[in-house]
Formats: sequence, C-alpha cells, structure tokens
Amino acid sequence: MRVAWESLEATRAAVTHGGECESDYHRGMAELINFRIARKRAKRRDEDVRAAGNRFAHGQPKSQRELAAAKKEKAKQALDRHRIDKGGDR
Repeated sequence: MRVAWESLEATRAAVTHGGECESDYHRGMAELINFRIARKRAKRRDEDVRAAGNRFAHGQPKSQRELAAAKKEKAKQALDRHRIDKGGDR
C-alpha cells in the first residue's frame, strides 16, 4: 500500500510543479471496469470451459476413433514383430 501512496504523491508533485505528464498522471489512477462487459466475458470463459469438458466427455467422431484404434493396432503389431523371443516360459 505504501508504494501506491508514494507513486500517487509523486504524480501530485509533478502536476503541481508544472511537470505535468499524461502518462505520469494516469499511472496513479485505477482502470475503470464496465461490469456488464466483465460479466459477459466471464460467462463466455465459463461456457468455453464447459464446452471443452463436453468435447472431452462425449468423445470424438467415429472416423477419428477408428483411425486412432488402427494406429494403435499397427504400432502393437510392429512392436510384436521386433520382439526377441528368448524361449522358455517368460
């Protein structure tokens, strides 16, 4: 809190001594917030999170599932072809 107060005092000193600078004057002020717009942005963020969760929960199209399964099976077969059989019951 002390740092904010010191910057406000420095801004006031610059204004009163004729060293008025637009950026120095606005540095001490808070940003204005339009609550209607903030609510809309928060709602969009929440909807995006919910949509991502739904996409994950309800899965992928059938073609993508079949492609992923085919790739997994191909990788498994390639691994099995390169496996070294040591014999015995291992």
